[in-house]
Amino acid sequence: PEANLFPHAMLLLPASDPSQVRRLVYQCLYEHSEDVLAGTQADLRIYPSPEIDRAVTTYSGMANAAINDTTRLFPTAEHALALFDRLVMYRPPMTDNDLLSDGQKRIVESIGNALSCAITPALSDDSKTVERFNQLKAFIEEADGAFSAMMALTCFAHINKEVATAAEQVIRNALQHNDSREVSYAALAVNKWMELTDELNVPPSLDRLIARMIVIIESGRTIGLPQLIWVAGQLIGKRRLTQDQAETLAEAIPNLFAAMDYANIQPKSREAINASTIREACVKVGGMLARSYLGNDALMDMLNTSRTDALPEVRFAIDPVS
Repeated sequence: PEANLFPHAMLLLPASDPSQVRRLVYQCLYEHSEDVLAGTQADLRIYPSPEIDRAVTTYSGMANAAINDTTRLFPTAEHALALFDRLVMYRPPMTDNDLLSDGQKRIVESIGNALSCAITPALSDDSKTVERFNQLKAFIEEADGAFSAMMALTCFAHINKEVATAAEQVIRNALQHNDSREVSYAALAVNKWMELTDELNVPPSLDRLIARMIVIIESGRTIGLPQLIWVAGQLIGKRRLTQDQAETLAEAIPNLFAAMDYANIQPKSREAINASTIREACVKVGGMLARSYLGNDALMDMLNTSRTDALPEVRFAIDPVS
């Protein structure tokens, strides 16, 4: 039925025949016609564009259906291959219309998310070739907003050293970008690569990316900082940081928390937008670090200060018992 919901939401609702619902949702997401994408390249004259909305709902729906812990709906390897080969060739048509340009960026970002979360992970090993990696890399570099597909690059990194190095370069450049969303997606790509890698066999490319991310966090650069700190927390939890890297974070996190003190920030500045989010992220990661560095006064002072923060998301960032 027509509804203002992603298709996989239907799988979360009560149904007399859940398997039939799952089959219909699968068809909607992974067996749709090429018209979904082709329709967005026509001469669109209506905004909001139904064609753009349909494409965004479909491709964002794929990503959400795959990452949802309850639904976990992925395409078959056959459908994944067909979708991959079609989507990496997409380039939005040129337009001087700002509204349509924004809509096309939404399409590209939704395609990137579908490639990262649903399609590329479902490819067979035989389908993960250097040629397809290069096609994906070209899509990221040529389509405005395709940085959301960076996580998909990591699925090819095992092919050879050259592919891993090329993936590293794309992610490294994005980590240093001035767009917070691009930095955030790059951080998520580092986390995805870590998840795909055995802790006893970490490739040098990933080691270098983790080191670069720690340096960026330590520098206090605020662009995409909450996501960078969150990924650092994931790395701590899975014991993927060296002793030196963990110690660097233990020193940097309290400083970042203090730098985002509301009294020191101009109300209309960029920092004011993310101050509480950064402080929340610092408290969560600081709580993890404090378990290993019980004698670190700066960490303990930060955690104690957070309990009286003006905003509840910071006050309750960690369990009071912790």
